[in-house]
Amino acid sequence: MDAPKLIEIKVRLYGLEALEMAKDEAARHKAAGDDQAYERAVREVELVRQQLERDSNERARKASINPEDSPLFAGITNLALSDENFEFCRGLRLERVFAHVMAPYMVAFSPAEKGQPHPGPWRAASGGLGFDIAAQLTLEAGVRPTGFDRLNTLWWITSLIKLMHSVGMRVPVISNTSFLNASEATEEPVFWPMEMDNRGFAFDGFAKDLDTTTSSLEWIGRNFQAGAKLMDLQSFNLAYRATEAAQRASTLAEATIMAWASIDALLRPGRKNVAHRLCLALSTYLEQKLTVRDKLYGEAKRLYATRGQVVHAAETPSTEDVVATFQLARRCILLTIENGHLPDFSQLEARWKAKI
Repeated sequence: MDAPKLIEIKVRLYGLEALEMAKDEAARHKAAGDDQAYERAVREVELVRQQLERDSNERARKASINPEDSPLFAGITNLALSDENFEFCRGLRLERVFAHVMAPYMVAFSPAEKGQPHPGPWRAASGGLGFDIAAQLTLEAGVRPTGFDRLNTLWWITSLIKLMHSVGMRVPVISNTSFLNASEATEEPVFWPMEMDNRGFAFDGFAKDLDTTTSSLEWIGRNFQAGAKLMDLQSFNLAYRATEAAQRASTLAEATIMAWASIDALLRPGRKNVAHRLCLALSTYLEQKLTVRDKLYGEAKRLYATRGQVVHAAETPSTEDVVATFQLARRCILLTIENGHLPDFSQLEARWKAKI
């Protein structure tokens, strides 16, 4: 390993202490009268000082990077794209990439001073995190296609993809550097950690080879801006976040509760005779044909009874029932986004009673 790389490692390990160590080494050689070793040590002192300055400048550069001003690249796992890229609007596109992001565990044993690394010694530990980034969502600098801030614009688009393709995809990191050319970047990429854990359900199955179809991306392209405006409405915001939370649930019971909370918040049936009123609104909202509507009403009542067993008796629901409930919540959310407005319970009840 060349000398500059060794110096860089020493500085990363020991911080400012590396400079004192290099100075002490030079002083020992001077006291011993070893002129050649002293000259080498003096050069190392200067190299350490230069590396410390570079690191300080790099920390300042990273601290100055604002996601509101910088281009952003959301790394997405477990997502296969049918095409190389898809553009939702100018400056916002989904691209096929590959990058393995890894974070091995390192342990330091002394507290760090503000703005400085932990002093040595450091020790490597087994384990760590690793993610295969299969796609990136790119948001070019200055592009603001929604009323969200720029980080939440990325969250919104990726959450819509997750909703339509519940295959366990995650966004572990967002970077200021494209994963397509990070290997050749002259400056170190900045990462903002996002979904770093493995928690959650894939209601469409953990299928890494399930293509995200062009038709679903086109749907998102047509509707993501109108859907973002709906998030200003408390009822829709609560319903949407509950559906998303179902995919991040720790247990089947939690996922069931979140999915029904989404349907309840969206349809708002009131407090009386909730099971009947909620299921009639749900089936009327989703189905036009009366025979299909009646069948869905019966199925919804059965699934709602399962929800009751979860809440009131702490029973664990079957995977099939949880998947079926999530699919109902998903259909409601997508239909609301497509309509551009909240469902009206009184109108749904009137249609149910009139059988229209």
